[in-house]
Amino acid sequence: MKYLLRVFLFNLFGIWITSQILPTLTVRDGWQVLLIAAATLSLLMLIVKPILKILFLPINLLTFGLLSARSNDCTVDVSGCHLVRVCYPIGSLNLRVGSYRNVISHNVYHQCLSPNKRRMKHKLPNIVCIGGGTGTFVALKGLKNYPCHLTAIVTMADSGGSNRRIRDEFGLLPTSDIRQCFVALSDENGGAGLLRKLFMYRFEKGQGISGMTFGNLFMAALADILGSQAEAIKQTGKVLKIRGTVVPVSYTDTNLVAEYEDGRVVSGEHFIDEPHHDGTIAITKLSLQPQAVANPDALSAIAHADLIVLGPGDLYTSLIPNLLVKGIPEALCRSKAKKAYVLNLMTKYGQTYNFSAVDHVNALQKFLGECLDFVLVHTGPLEKVAVDTYAKYHEYPVADDLPKKASFGIIRGDMVSHEPVEKKKSDALVRSLIRHDSEKLAKYLFSL
Repeated sequence: MKYLLRVFLFNLFGIWITSQILPTLTVRDGWQVLLIAAATLSLLMLIVKPILKILFLPINLLTFGLLSARSNDCTVDVSGCHLVRVCYPIGSLNLRVGSYRNVISHNVYHQCLSPNKRRMKHKLPNIVCIGGGTGTFVALKGLKNYPCHLTAIVTMADSGGSNRRIRDEFGLLPTSDIRQCFVALSDENGGAGLLRKLFMYRFEKGQGISGMTFGNLFMAALADILGSQAEAIKQTGKVLKIRGTVVPVSYTDTNLVAEYEDGRVVSGEHFIDEPHHDGTIAITKLSLQPQAVANPDALSAIAHADLIVLGPGDLYTSLIPNLLVKGIPEALCRSKAKKAYVLNLMTKYGQTYNFSAVDHVNALQKFLGECLDFVLVHTGPLEKVAVDTYAKYHEYPVADDLPKKASFGIIRGDMVSHEPVEKKKSDALVRSLIRHDSEKLAKYLFSL
């Protein structure tokens, strides 16, 4: 209706101007004739436009959109994704012809508008990634290259490696997961790129400093200078010029506590992540002691999100600890955003020993509730050498046993990285050797 009204008024004005400029063209019946002429011309234009679409669509499909290169500035390229609507100039009109899906863009549609107009017309989506550790790092690293507002909500229950010293010696909340998110979202070139490398640097020598990262020490020093760890986190993001926001899920000083089916209780994220007991024994209960209160910024980010990404990452030490914070599960289920869970590639000894895909989803929904919209599952081979290495530690590829009919959509595809993972000698923690590919994963997520 808006288009018809716009065309009608345009034609009416055009006919009236013509009658004024050319006095030889007399209008006998005044406005009645003008209205009839404008309405007739508008209806003809509405009839002609679909016919032109039908005529041009086969040409566009047969040439795979190559004609878009001659489409009078209608070809737009954003983040490597090509325009999926092709425009052909006809007179003073740019008709949008064709609406096929471009595989390269992973179904990301871009309107036939100039970049400035497109930014004004379409609000960039708000994407929130919840988790911690390497998994969240991988997701953020890929998504930062897409047109969106990114927020990382990070667990604050870590107690292993340098985080133990940050907590015990500096009296601060753990910063390693926050540091990894900063690095993932920072610019990889120029001066910011050098700072990025500096934040990743881990000292290999020095009594009391070996194993520590420069990034953790920097944030500890900044917190001391500013008198606030919350302010130090915000200022660190500005220093690194990150493309997004990093938000601690809570500022409560808390510890992760797990209860197992044999009755044992283990306190501390590090001892749950790298157990000293039989890792085949299942976790039956997980809690935070004391109870953590949600950061208002985290609740706000969830409320305004368009897409919420859960994982990848260790289920019981990186992902679920966020859901144990008071107010977070309720905020997630209230949110109208699409919620996607990225399934882990490998099981985890001490946490998800012998877990299948269904077991992972059931464990997550126990704390989240049944409000998932999508589950992303990798399909395809994994590097045999890496798989054999994992097997020595009783960890195996997660078997995909998700049912055909589920309450959520299942996205399957190649999502794994084949680049070798190098581990620093001074890094005392066990790191994953098989990881998701940041670019592949981001394409699947942004297409949801």
